[in-house]
Amino acid sequence: MGAIVSPTINAQVAVTDNATQAVDDKRKSDTIVTVAPGVVVEYRNANSVVTGRMQLSAVNYLNHSQPDRLLPSGRLTLHTELPRHGLGLDGSISADQVKSQFTAAQAASTNTSDTYTNTRVQLSPYLERSLDENTQLQGRLERIQVNTTANSDALASRPETSSNAANIGLMRKPTRLGYALNASYRDTQASGQARSLNSQRIVRGTALYALTRELEIGLILGRESTQILQQRSHGTVKGLQIDWRPSTRTQLRAMAEDRFFGRAWNANLSHRRPTLSFGLQTSRRIDTNLVTGNTALSAGGTTQALLDAMLSTRIPNEADRAKAVSELIAQRNLPQQLGSSRDLYDLNTLVRQNVTLQGAVMTAPCSVTFWRTRVFRS
Repeated sequence: MGAIVSPTINAQVAVTDNATQAVDDKRKSDTIVTVAPGVVVEYRNANSVVTGRMQLSAVNYLNHSQPDRLLPSGRLTLHTELPRHGLGLDGSISADQVKSQFTAAQAASTNTSDTYTNTRVQLSPYLERSLDENTQLQGRLERIQVNTTANSDALASRPETSSNAANIGLMRKPTRLGYALNASYRDTQASGQARSLNSQRIVRGTALYALTRELEIGLILGRESTQILQQRSHGTVKGLQIDWRPSTRTQLRAMAEDRFFGRAWNANLSHRRPTLSFGLQTSRRIDTNLVTGNTALSAGGTTQALLDAMLSTRIPNEADRAKAVSELIAQRNLPQQLGSSRDLYDLNTLVRQNVTLQGAVMTAPCSVTFWRTRVFRS
């Protein structure tokens, strides 16, 4: 336990004949010098964990083709809890540099002519309390605020976006029969817009049945009310879920529902060994893009989560395992995030479908993601 603070620094010099990324008759040559000091932070005590990596890149254009910029990037996360009370708080702050359009090519060097800085703050207090050996009460509030700043005077400004959410659930694990009750709410807004981008209210009840100690199935029935821009819908939610744990190292969890936009699902297959961890995840859901940087596309997962799963057998103690994972990431200079780090900016609500394959061995982690979207137009 205690704090570990490790300074970092990166430097880059790039020579380009098109520093402004303009068409042929407006090209400007320049030399771009980037110096990026940073810090890796890890703090742990009995009840709280703070981890993350932040850096500030000083981008200098020696021929003054563009103004010099200071660009923040990285992510800090907080998890704290009150022991024996079931109360806690999750929070994070992150900054990312993203292209103005998802289809734009990524530059090989730092260039501010076609990028925005996304700053995202998230706070989420929660409640997790066991009422008895088999019954658990859960509740969570969440506030997300995203601010987007143009890194070039030629780019149009973008509105601030925010999301408020609440969720409460009561579940009784099936010794043979059980149940789960859940109610959730989410509202997503953009500054300067009179109506919400997306507002969802869902109430569900699930009847659970344990076929064996390793296999549980559930029948889902509920109601939903959704507003997407100027479209409103109400309907019945029907579905099935399954939870199969053939061994302590393997688990399959899957849920499929009929929603107002069609079928929705979320399935996750995971397996771990002492030197290997892999998972397959697929989902289809309604979503509103919040310009969330590394999570703008379907999340490819984190290196930390993959390595943690891989080392869970070898290092059973959670605190020791977390320290070993952090050291492994730092020693091998592994990326914090797997999958895409591009920005998908659109104030339309969309159906997002993805398949993600994740894997990690002692040498390196990897991730492959396939995704498809369909947009709701006002």
